[in-house]
Amino acid sequence: MISLASSLVMATLLAQATEAPPTATTPAGDQTLIRVDLEDGFALHPWLYHERRINDVLGLMVDVHGQTRGQNGRFPEFAELDIGPNWHLGNLQVNPQLGVDLAWKSGVTGGHTKFADLLPQLYLLYNDGFINAESWNVLYLPFTKGAAKMFQARLLASLTLPGGVSVGPHGEATWIEDLGWDRKAVGGDVALGGSFGQAIIFLADELTRDVLEIRITYLRAF
Repeated sequence: MISLASSLVMATLLAQATEAPPTATTPAGDQTLIRVDLEDGFALHPWLYHERRINDVLGLMVDVHGQTRGQNGRFPEFAELDIGPNWHLGNLQVNPQLGVDLAWKSGVTGGHTKFADLLPQLYLLYNDGFINAESWNVLYLPFTKGAAKMFQARLLASLTLPGGVSVGPHGEATWIEDLGWDRKAVGGDVALGGSFGQAIIFLADELTRDVLEIRITYLRAF
């Protein structure tokens, strides 16, 4: 399952790119973000993030997201809940999280849900208004005995150009226990931001299978 888009810190990241940073006289407030990913094979992956700001340095991040099955079997149905503290250290955010996902399983008498994985996560994000860099790291620890552990990573950097356009390299990888690196995707992002939010196109060469990966993302902070 591709759930790296379970990043809760995107809400504050998008706000940083469009608003002045908080000052001592204007403390940071709560922030909410919606995100919608359209994955390969038209799998729809909507997200809802919310950060409860405790003070200018610390916030509590919560998100819920899920995915509908598309035509590509790499993107199955699931639902996920994540929570964790978010430290704002100048232009850097440090956001460890703990999550759990529910996978849809088909039984003899019909479908049912079950807890699938425990998800320790770490997100590091830097944004100074011109350079944006992100490191997403998710470890899947399955509840089902005998199921394989999995690790997913996402690393990207982009430069903000005039007109609200951002461009930069972007890489993603998936490691599966006993199989090694099952997926390596290297490419880049092109993003357009404005009052409507932000639209992003991710294009990458999936090196293991030698196919072109495409993901379209829409983000908007409130």
